[in-house]
Amino acid sequence: MNTHGGFREGAGRPAGSTNLATTEQRKNVAELARAYSEEAINTLIDLMRTAEKESTRLAAAAALLDRAYGKPTHFIEQSSHMTHEEELEYLK
Repeated sequence: MNTHGGFREGAGRPAGSTNLATTEQRKNVAELARAYSEEAINTLIDLMRTAEKESTRLAAAAALLDRAYGKPTHFIEQSSHMTHEEELEYLK
């Protein structure tokens, strides 16, 4: 009988149970991270302006824009030979 790793009957946290530590730990980590938010933003600004690699400057600029305006929404363009009414009927 293998007793190391893999699936074993009764091993692990029961399905549906919650991880007891995560809620309080997430609050603590979020508070710690907020304490460094101004420094982190200043680091992104510095990287955007002075990094040698263009990819680093671009990543920093994108990170700043994402935090300022949110990540852009991705649209999927779809073409159809059906009219709008036919599409609605098809989806029913």
